Amino acid sequence: MNKKSFIYIFITILYCTNFNLYSQQKVSPFSRIEITSERASGYKDNKVKDIFYFNYLDNVLIKFADGSTAKCEELKIKINTKNNKTLNQENNSQKVNNGPIEEINLNKNIFITQKNKSIKADNAKIFINTKICKLSGNIEIEQKKLNPKDLPISTKCDKANLNLITEEINVLGNTTSPVSTVIVLENYPGLTNSSKNKNKKHEQDKNIST
Repeated sequence: MNKKSFIYIFITILYCTNFNLYSQQKVSPFSRIEITSERASGYKDNKVKDIFYFNYLDNVLIKFADGSTAKCEELKIKINTKNNKTLNQENNSQKVNNGPIEEINLNKNIFITQKNKSIKADNAKIFINTKICKLSGNIEIEQKKLNPKDLPISTKCDKANLNLITEEINVLGNTTSPVSTVIVLENYPGLTNSSKNKNKKHEQDKNIST
């Protein structure tokens, strides 16, 4: 197993319950999105009639249906109204339709939170159809201890791909900025007790020898 494969598997295991927005929730986070910003604009694509773009600038706040939030300075949403027409025509069928939103692009000072998990990055692109989130630039992924099973952990990297369904995280670094992971284990009694027991045994052996 090469070094990159090991890092990928290791990070996936540690973050296996981090940002899964689908498997244990009935409501998709993208079923309702509330956006506030200081400026906003919209325009139609010049080449594709069904494509529209909406831009939001300065102090952008996004609230998702699952309670997670995202902050950034620039937000661009790609809308395909053809998908909305298809949904209306097939509302009685079993075919899955993700609605008119195709892409969500966040830029500058990104801060995403979901309960005790958070992500910081320079750029983030969410592909709604594939449920893939691509992150780049000064990425910091952190999980704090909220439940007994939560492992306090933080990871810094240059690029990351997050699968919102399977929970897999693929992180990448470079020669000047390698992947860095910190795991906090200080609150686990077994680790501290082991150290104390070794010290105690060392003192007992010392007393016996004297």
